[in-house]
This record gives sequence, C-alpha cells and structure tokens, in this order.
Amino acid sequence: SYFVIEQILCYDKKKLRAKMIEKFILVADELDALRNFNDCMNIKSCLTHFIIRNLHKTWKLVGQEYKNIVSKLNRKYSFDKNFSSLREHIEQCKKNNLSYIPYFGLVLKDIAFNEEGHKYTNEKRLINIQKIKNIKNIIDSFFAFKQNSLFVRHIYGLEILNELNPKSEKELETISNCLEPIFTLAKKKITVKRMTRTDITMI
Repeated sequence: SYFVIEQILCYDKKKLRAKMIEKFILVADELDALRNFNDCMNIKSCLTHFIIRNLHKTWKLVGQEYKNIVSKLNRKYSFDKNFSSLREHIEQCKKNNLSYIPYFGLVLKDIAFNEEGHKYTNEKRLINIQKIKNIKNIIDSFFAFKQNSLFVRHIYGLEILNELNPKSEKELETISNCLEPIFTLAKKKITVKRMTRTDITMI
C-alpha cells in the first residue's frame, strides 16, 4: 500500500496525481475481476488511506466513473460485519470451484480472534484440543484456494515489485502535506489571536 501511495505522490502536479489514482483504481478493479482479493484489498486500502484521501484538490480531477468503482470496491471489501461481503464472495468461489487469491488479513484476524479465547492448556495442564482444531480449520480454509490453479503469465518487467522499499507513513504524510497543505480551523484561530487591537481597528 505504501508503494502505491508513493507512486501517486511522486507527481507535483495534481492533474498527474489524479491520472495515477485513476490508473490504480483500474488496476484494483482488474484484480477484483481476477478474484485476487488480497492485492485488490491492498490497493483499495491505499486509495482510502488518509494520506491519499486528504488530497482534495487531486480527487476533484478524478472522473466520476472511477469514483464509482471505488465505491463498489468499498462495499465489497467493507470491514462491516467481520468482512461479511468479502467472506461471502470467497465462499462462492469455493462452492463453484473458481480460482482465487484470498485476503491474507482474514486468516490473521481469525487466528488472532481465536487466540483471545480459551488458553491452550486448562487449569489441570491438559491440552485444549478444540482450540488447536479451530486454528487448523482456519488455516485449512484459507489454503483451500490452492485446489484451483490461477494461471498468470510471468512478466519480467514486474520483478521490481519483489524488492520494494517504500517510504514510511510519516515521510509520505509529510510529502502529501507539502503537495496539498491541509487548512484547519485551529490554524485560523491562532492567526486571529495574534492580531492586535490596532490591527482590528485598521481593518
């Protein structure tokens, strides 16, 4: 996600930034069509990240048809009800034997939720077999996508993506604020407080 954000912020003209946002929206839409839920979620998360979301002048130049795609992806990849919409699509893929790449964050979330429950051993130091079975079921369910191969042609020019070293979130936020400074009401109040009575009289 940070790599995508950096690619958008590398242009100092908002028109070019808007074009780059539109490009990544199309990439995310294509990934969704290929049922690559993991990478689609990564790009969708970038487009809704506060660093990109705060580029208000840039977003005004993004076409409405692209914004409609983002809205569609937001509904499908929504966090609501424990990713119920995305989980439903994944189950449909399993049911219809369709190839897909699951969102890795889901298995981590489910394992973390299971970890917060009962311990691996009880008070009598007996192993909690049911908890171990639950984690096994989560992992097995995740790796079910390997049953159907997804054939993708190897593109040598994209090998650069294996060695990404994007800037940190703090660095990207600084660049974003330089490109499109955020005007806040708090700053306006500070300016007013510094005005003297003479200044007000002159106005």
